[in-house]
Amino acid sequence: MPSQHLTHRSADGAVDPVLSEDLGDDADYWDESKNRWITPAGRVPLYIGRSAAHIEPTGSITVR
Repeated sequence: MPSQHLTHRSADGAVDPVLSEDLGDDADYWDESKNRWITPAGRVPLYIGRSAAHIEPTGSITVR
């Protein structure tokens, strides 16, 4: 699987380069207004939590 170069921006503003496996369609989201799946590009917010009811913004990644 090809790798992607990502940049992680933490909540305190620090930027760290990250090398990650290809995200494939894991970052895609459903756009109700367009009625289709969207693959984000550029700076994408990152939310982490125990469940969908308990998520918090944790930083962002830059998808290139």
